[in-house]
Amino acid sequence: MLQKNGLEARHTRTSTVSLHQVCKRWHRLLNDPRVVPWLWTSLTVDLAYETLVAGAVLGRANPPPRVRPEKIMAFVQARAASIRSLSVCDSEGFWTANGEYRSLCGAHGLTPSSLSMLLGALASTLETVEFLRTSDLIALRGGPLSSLSSLRRLRTLRLEGVEGSLDAVDLEALGWISSLEHLTIGASDPCRNAALETAAPENSLFVPASGPPGALPLELPASWRRLGELRSLALRNCSQLRGLPAWAPAAWPRLASLDVSRCAAMDLSQVGGLVQLRRLRLEDCYLVEEGPVVLGRGRRFPLSRVQLLPDLAGLVRLEALSLAQNALLRVPLCLDSLESLRELDLSSNAHLELDSNLVARDAVQGRRMGPERPRLAQSLAQLRRLDLRGIHAKNAAPRGWEEGWRETCAVIRALKEQMPQARVLHDPLC
Repeated sequence: MLQKNGLEARHTRTSTVSLHQVCKRWHRLLNDPRVVPWLWTSLTVDLAYETLVAGAVLGRANPPPRVRPEKIMAFVQARAASIRSLSVCDSEGFWTANGEYRSLCGAHGLTPSSLSMLLGALASTLETVEFLRTSDLIALRGGPLSSLSSLRRLRTLRLEGVEGSLDAVDLEALGWISSLEHLTIGASDPCRNAALETAAPENSLFVPASGPPGALPLELPASWRRLGELRSLALRNCSQLRGLPAWAPAAWPRLASLDVSRCAAMDLSQVGGLVQLRRLRLEDCYLVEEGPVVLGRGRRFPLSRVQLLPDLAGLVRLEALSLAQNALLRVPLCLDSLESLRELDLSSNAHLELDSNLVARDAVQGRRMGPERPRLAQSLAQLRRLDLRGIHAKNAAPRGWEEGWRETCAVIRALKEQMPQARVLHDPLC
């Protein structure tokens, strides 16, 4: 009995460890000099999470600022030698699961000047920087974006969820980051911009839906010629961007990935000159293959927003192409020269109809392949992924829809037989 009590006593002593003792042990482990170089390579400052936690702990809807710049600086300086990636998220607010926007103005202590000091402390080590929904910190002239040129080892820069505008001077300063390989600049959803009722100046690269209708478009800065190491470029939702400059193909010889989705006012004529591209996304740009066009049965698409699909025949290295959510009537002829193409996305082209010339054998209602596009049929036969969801929509061609739809479905079935190695995505009605 005594022995049993003794065992029970020892078991009780070893199992009752206070939370304070656990935290101290973890604190010693996380700050061990042998662990720091391996553990603290990436740092994320999520201001929305910190504010919500503070509100839950203190039981207040609007807690006092919890994120103090001096604490962040002290934390970063102690680990500056090992930090390679920095991400700052949700400084201005966030969207809840119910679709409501919750502002964080005044709920944290991080300012543009303190963020610039933070970047300066990591100038010799940072390789990746991400600003996600932090327009209140970066959309000021001479702010943190102008400090990025001092990051000598920066390879990747992401600016996502930009509200309002970015200053043209700060955008020009990005051209001095000669080591940059991956650049992403994406405006936020225009519907959310309208809900926030943000206004943009006349030289804005990003103009929200509620912005001034006469805002002047902006071209890419000439200083971006220095970005010779650029391998991927994404400019999404840049509604007022005029287009790629004529010097882009020569200045970016290593560019392998380009995304200019939802840039409706952008001149895409220079895209065909980027012969080294391997991935290209031209989504929701109101592209048509030929113009002027009449869509459906006498229904005209608004020509003021339509632009011609650029000639992509020279992109012989292209492996993935997305033309989703455009105004295509048929599969573009220029695809017949893309011998390396393995992924093709034509989804949500509501007016797109498929014809029997797309199959390389007698597989559609006993018809033979027409002589018009045999090379295109051969190119499609090499695909590994083909997305045809949302094409030939009934509301886009109300008259004669059933006849054309039957032929489209027959072509889809023939393509699936012709490409057993490919994943063909289509609507369940086929």
